Formats: sequence, structure tokens, C-alpha cells
Amino acid sequence: LKRPPDRYRLLSPTSIFRLNLKSVVQALEKRHPTAEVESIRRVFPNRVQAFLRPKPVVAQVHVSQRYYPVTEEGTVLSVGQPNPWPHLSIIYLEGQQGSFRIGATLKYPGFYQASELLKAIHRQGGLAGHWVSSIRLKGRDLFLFLDSGLELRFNRDRLLAGWQQLGQLLGQRPKLLTEARYLDFRFEDPVIGR
Repeated sequence: LKRPPDRYRLLSPTSIFRLNLKSVVQALEKRHPTAEVESIRRVFPNRVQAFLRPKPVVAQVHVSQRYYPVTEEGTVLSVGQPNPWPHLSIIYLEGQQGSFRIGATLKYPGFYQASELLKAIHRQGGLAGHWVSSIRLKGRDLFLFLDSGLELRFNRDRLLAGWQQLGQLLGQRPKLLTEARYLDFRFEDPVIGR
């Protein structure tokens, strides 16, 4: 990924006491949408110093035969490439076409839920030792595939309830993730496929 500069030194055209630092932050984030301003400060006698850091990548989206790394908010961080980025979960957006420019924000139903789910799994260090290889969003359904090949099926309208059901099942049967072929939480009673 192309990284933005991590440090800026700006010569202020006006007195640094009159300079609106919020406006400078907004201008920098507009110029570098793949970064966020970590800090900004006045440096006497006439400079402003800003430190930028790249936004963290949560996954890559697959659209029109290309892979785009994105942040948890859906900001596109790089041009699409024909091959997937290694060691990065893929989110398939059913029916989405076209290309994205760097800094564009995805507006796809269910993306935010998929992103939140990925973040939660990353925070936990995986799901019982397994990582998410991909997520497919199709209509109201979310299909999550683990690196072991197990498929977890959720309805986006009852994602939290399904996630809680998964937690209860794993508490009762810790080896379930290696024994089952798929787990379907789209209904009131989970379905276990062998």
C-alpha cells in the first residue's frame, strides 16, 4: 500500500496564533484520505507541525475482479489489484460493479456489520483459533468462511442473536468448529451441517 507522509511541516501564511488548526486537520485529511492526523501543534516562531498515520486496514473488498484494501469505515486505501492481498480477509459484495478510487467510501448494505464482525474476531485473536478468510454479503445474509473451511451463516437482521447462539454452542461443544461443515444461525434454532 502506498503510505502518506507521516510528518508535515507547514509554513503558515498568517500568524500561527490566528491559524485555525481544525481547518488544517480537515485539509490534510482531505488531501490524504488514507491517513488520519495523529497530532498537530504550533512550532514557534512561524511553523505548524502535523503527524499523520495510515488508517488501519480491516479487510479487502472484491469488486469487478479486483481487490481493494479498506478501513473499518469503508475507506478505500489503494487502487484495486487483480490478485488478493495476502493475509487479509476478503469481503465479497454481491452485485457491486465498477471501480473505486483511493479515498472513496463504500456505501454497501451490510459492509459496516461485516467490518464490525471482523474487528471483534481480530480483537479476540480469532474464533477459537481460526481466522476469517472471507465474508460474502448477499441480500440480508452474511456468510462468513473460516480458514478451516467452516461456513457460518447469519441473517444481518439478527446478527447479534446469531453471534450469541454461536458463543453458547461453542461453550457446550468446543470442537464444533472442527467437526461441522457449516453452522446456520439465520433461524431461531441453529442448523449444524456435517
